[in-house]
Amino acid sequence: ASASGGAACTRPFWDGAIADTELLDNDALTGAATELRTRLSMDLIALAFKCDLTRVATFSFGHSGAEVMLPEGFTWHDAQHGYRNETKNPQGRAWFSEQMVYLMNLLASAPDTDGRTLLDNTLIYLTSDMGNGSAHDNARMPVVLAGGLVKGGQAINMGGAFWNPLFDTIADALGIPLDAADYPQYGN
Repeated sequence: ASASGGAACTRPFWDGAIADTELLDNDALTGAATELRTRLSMDLIALAFKCDLTRVATFSFGHSGAEVMLPEGFTWHDAQHGYRNETKNPQGRAWFSEQMVYLMNLLASAPDTDGRTLLDNTLIYLTSDMGNGSAHDNARMPVVLAGGLVKGGQAINMGGAFWNPLFDTIADALGIPLDAADYPQYGN
């Protein structure tokens, strides 16, 4: 990270007010609390990128058994289960995707030091640890890649292939030498 900050780095202003501090309470298990915490986290990620404090961020809602209350009024765990849960699961996945789009818009509106946008220089990886929650399996787990390192508008059926080649491709695109002695070889 550079000492001078990134191209879009400005000192954030905060007057000390939070619209609803109860939503930030650790015990607040409401959809509104989840949404506020998520947006604040995405704002912090974008700010860290803008100020070139880091080039890597991880955000997780937890595992599929986590009782994350979604704004739609049900938990993600509940959406994962149930015979043919054809309503809640797509609604939940759509909400998670909307949060990714929120982050993408923040990054797309911020210039990077090379004149491109932060989104142009970012790879976003979104997935779930569950494909079919009723069966507790990881077959057909959704993966979304977005940002300037990928060509958008594609849907690829991996045909049950293992994910290792995808992670190798990502590492290679980021300039990580795959033949390095310390690069993990997970059945590649």
